Amino acid sequence: MTPCANAPEFYSDTVTAIRTPEGFDAGLIPPHAANTYGVAFGGGLGKVQGKVFRIGHLGMLTDVMVLTGL
Repeated sequence: MTPCANAPEFYSDTVTAIRTPEGFDAGLIPPHAANTYGVAFGGGLGKVQGKVFRIGHLGMLTDVMVLTGL
């Protein structure tokens, strides 16, 4: 899983955008995760729409929560 931010100084404390392989529609991931696993991910916005999906991690987050999302 490759983060969209290409250097640590661009990493966010609240959300991580994950790049998908070229030609794959990342917009398919959030509805699939929600419908199949009950996990909420965000889609890409603007120039990265269809190229990334977003994992929110604002507030309390445990290792189990992270592993559930992954």
